[in-house]
Amino acid sequence: MRIAARGDEVLVRDADTVWAPATEQVAFDFSVGELASRVEPFAARMAREREAAGDMGADDWYDLGFDLEAVSMVEAKRAYAEALRLDPGHPDALVNMGRLRHEEGDPAGAEARYRAALATDPHHAVARFNLGVALEDQGRTEAAIVAYRRAIGGDPGLPQAHFNLARLLERAGDVQGAVRHLAAYRRLRETG
Repeated sequence: MRIAARGDEVLVRDADTVWAPATEQVAFDFSVGELASRVEPFAARMAREREAAGDMGADDWYDLGFDLEAVSMVEAKRAYAEALRLDPGHPDALVNMGRLRHEEGDPAGAEARYRAALATDPHHAVARFNLGVALEDQGRTEAAIVAYRRAIGGDPGLPQAHFNLARLLERAGDVQGAVRHLAAYRRLRETG
């Protein structure tokens, strides 16, 4: 499961579906693998052209990075880095840079980005959830439990946060807590 932020919207992608949990709207996810390989050579040029125009702010760079993720991770990272150069506290750019670091196998680097996003926006539910995943991947179970609880406190509608918390609580021996969060996870998946 992959969670990303785009402006005020949260998008969740699992194996075969993309949806916005807040609206419960499913988004069409047309396969872009072949198209991405054709478009990738043009991604750098497009980024340079937008940069040359000189009228791009941090949000514009963030949006460009989000769009470039489908065709070039290198250019997407460069766009996010530019957004962060213009606005070092841009929470969505920090979250997405953290997610990319995590996907590259650097959960500690991802953790730093998620914490920076939370320093700017303490209520950023995706940053809280992703922080929990990064902490869990580093073997820091107690800290991950706290992060998942905070994510759910900020947005009780995050099914994967309930699921991950249920797993960790079960391992910690809190069967009642695990059952409660697993039930919440199932309820959210059935209604969403």
